[in-house]
This record gives sequence, C-alpha cells and structure tokens, in this order.
Amino acid sequence: MEFKRAICPSCGGDLQLPPDRKTASCLYCSGQVVVREAINAAAQKAVPNLLSLAHAAQQARNFNEAYQYYTLALEYDADDNRAWLGKALAAGEMSTAEASRIPEMIVGMQNALRVTTENDKGRFREELTVALVPFADRFLKLCRDHRDKTIEWANYLNRCSEILKALEFAYNVSPDKKPIVERILAILEENRASYKSRRLGVTSEFWVERENWLKYYRERLRELTPPSPLPAELTTRTPIDLGDLKAVWIIGGLVLGGFVLFMLFVAIVSSGNPPSSSVNQPISAETPQASPSIAPRASPVPTVDEEALARKKAAADVASYVKQLRAVGIDNSFIVNAKTGITPDTLKITVSNGWHYEPYQMRFQAAQKLWETWAEQHSPHDPDKSRISLVDLNGNEVGGSRAWAGSLIWVQEN
Repeated sequence: MEFKRAICPSCGGDLQLPPDRKTASCLYCSGQVVVREAINAAAQKAVPNLLSLAHAAQQARNFNEAYQYYTLALEYDADDNRAWLGKALAAGEMSTAEASRIPEMIVGMQNALRVTTENDKGRFREELTVALVPFADRFLKLCRDHRDKTIEWANYLNRCSEILKALEFAYNVSPDKKPIVERILAILEENRASYKSRRLGVTSEFWVERENWLKYYRERLRELTPPSPLPAELTTRTPIDLGDLKAVWIIGGLVLGGFVLFMLFVAIVSSGNPPSSSVNQPISAETPQASPSIAPRASPVPTVDEEALARKKAAADVASYVKQLRAVGIDNSFIVNAKTGITPDTLKITVSNGWHYEPYQMRFQAAQKLWETWAEQHSPHDPDKSRISLVDLNGNEVGGSRAWAGSLIWVQEN
C-alpha cells in the first residue's frame, strides 16, 4: 500500500497516510483526519522549503544533495513539475564516463512534462531545452577527456549514443531550436569520422541508423537556416524615366558623330600632306641611312641572392612560430612538423591523425588560428602574403589558404 506524508490539522503531527482513504485517525491525538486535506497541508508547508534547499545545492554543484531534496519534495507532491525537472537534471549531472544516468534523466523530464498543465507547457518546454543543451555539452567534454586518457573508443561511442538520445528528446520537445540540431550533427559527424579512420567494432545497423540521422538533421538544419537577405540595391528598383533615357540617346549620338567626323578629317589631312622630311631631305646614295637599332639594356648585376635571404628569414620565422603555438592555445598534439613550402611565404604544416577526429568547426577554427599566428610572425604588415598548407601524414592536402588570399582558409569536411 502506498503512503504519503501528511500533517494532522489538530496537533500538527507528521503522518504517513494512504491517499486512497477518505479519513484516518491521528497517531498522536487520535483525532479524525481528512486524508486529502492533511496531505495537501503537508505539501504546502514542506515543498517550497525543499525546493529552495535543492536549488541552492544545485547552484553549488552539490548534485547528490540536490537530488535528495528533490526526491523528498516529490514524496509530498508527486505532481510538482519543478521537482521532477530538478531531480532529472541532478541525476544527469551525477553521470560519469563509466556510468551514465541519462536514461533516468530522460524519464524524469518526461514526468515533468506529464504533470505540467497545458497552459504552462510552452514556457516549461523552453526551460527544459535551455537546461538540457548545456548539460549535453558538459557531459560530452567529460567523455572526450576520458576517451583521450583511456583510448576506449567503444565506451565513448556508447556515451555519445546516450547524449544523442537526450538531445533528440530536447529536439522532440522544441523542434525549431537550431542549436540542438547543430549539436546533434556535430556529434554524429565526429562519430562518423572516428569509425572511418579506426574501423571500430560496431554493427553495420548501428552506422546505417546514424547515416539516416545525418541525412535527416542536415536537411533540418537547412530548413532552420534562413537564406541570406539580398542587398538593398538589388531588392529596390528605381523606375526609369523615359525622358531621361531619350536625352541619353541624343547626347550619345552627338558624341559618336563628332568622333567619326574628327577621324575622317585626320585621314584626309594625312593623305594630302606627306612629311616634309621626305621631300626636302632626299636620301643620298653616298651616305646610306643607318638602320635603326635598339640600345641594349645593361643587365643588373645580382649582388645578393634574394631567394636565399627570403628562405633564411622564413626558416627563422618557422622556428619562432612553433614556439608560439602553445602560447596562443593551439593543441601541439595535432602538429607533426612545420616547414616552408613551395615559396618562402607558404608554411607547410603536417597534421597528425588526431586532427581528423575533431568536428569540422573545431578544425576550421584551429586552421584560422594557425594562419593568424603565421601571418603575425612572418608578414605582420601584409597578412595575406603569408599562406599555410595543411597536409596529412601521407602528404594529402586537407586544408590551408585559398589561391587568391592567405586569409581565406578552408579545411576538408570529411
């Protein structure tokens, strides 16, 4: 039989009463108690205090204590959506890389939505989504750190599956939230890259499902991304005045006619009056005219090998550049070596296999930072002169500067 906490209205004693009974006797004063009223009185007195204590513990990141307070609040009132949501989030935050409590968190959130009134569901969905997305980011980082230390990729993929379930729950609650779709895609693409590079031992059905997820959420992201607005000058068209157009045609015709007449005049004058030098000064047979010749230019004598100097400076810049990478926050584990490329201004950077396991956006930001550091070191007064080329261990290009400007960076998506 189920019992709920209650308070005797006569003596104030704490009671445990069955909610299916109408009346009961108080154990302390033997008075008759209306069960529903006694349970409601206990809830109104205790629940606000318990929720305040739970919230304070959660703010202090003492999630175990918060979980206990939320559980006590639900013993008084099992229909309190705040207690259900708080308990769910506290359970999720108590997850570890070895033991996840995300399934319990999702059940708690489902209960929170179940007991929320229809009038409050819109606002409550927003609060639930806002709370769940940062949790997914924190737990994913925790699992990544654990993966890097233990190299247990299979365990990491299982944790990613649970995080994806939590994010999918948030998406089903609020399907118009673009950040949720972006996070789901980032995890799926990272898992896909890990599988392709390491050939992990997972079933084909596992990856078929993820490929279907990728297709769906890529399409959903396109739907949620509004098209770029056209410039104002392309969207606003000024009507053409026919009077102005007629005046332009007349002026253009006059100018063209004048030019034609001037060219005819020049041609007539040139044909009727040969140059005076050919009439008054005939060429003598005794003094043959010297054939025109072009005086040769003196070729400059190279005094310094400019190419060698440029490469020497670039080599010194590369040495300083490598030392600066850690100072600017770039993970050196991604960089195998760096040296000058085809030209002294191009830095050829060989990246490790770990580079390919990172999400596309993180690799793109890292490539931009690699270029910025090289430009500041090598050509601070002309940044676009400096270029980078990113290659893998097999020498295949996986990113770098575009052909028309060093600052235009690209990285391989897959």
